[in-house]
Amino acid sequence: MTAEALKEAGFTVTILSKDEQRTKTAAEEVSCEYVVADVSDSGAVEKAFNEAEKINGQVDILINNAGVWIQGPIENDDPKKVKRALEVNTLGPIILYANRGASNEKTKSRPNYKCYFAGWTIC
Repeated sequence: MTAEALKEAGFTVTILSKDEQRTKTAAEEVSCEYVVADVSDSGAVEKAFNEAEKINGQVDILINNAGVWIQGPIENDDPKKVKRALEVNTLGPIILYANRGASNEKTKSRPNYKCYFAGWTIC
């Protein structure tokens, strides 16, 4: 797990997910902080970043590993699931980057931003 590797390397880690219970459990396993937000919701992401910065200070590294996978013939897919996949996989990285990957007006700094999906670096 990326969070564990960063923690072991001496980084202060805050993880984010939309599922509070699963995120809390993961944070307890890694011994790190957590915040809750859906990466496809710009307002929730902004609030989560502010919360994370209150807990641990400025975000220096941002790693997006959120992704939704749909398998099977497209004609069998529920349009709501396709829409959700597009929101998380396409809008999520854009929203995360727009919130903190781009130059941060508060600190005039820019975190190191990596976006991963299904094991491939895509941005």
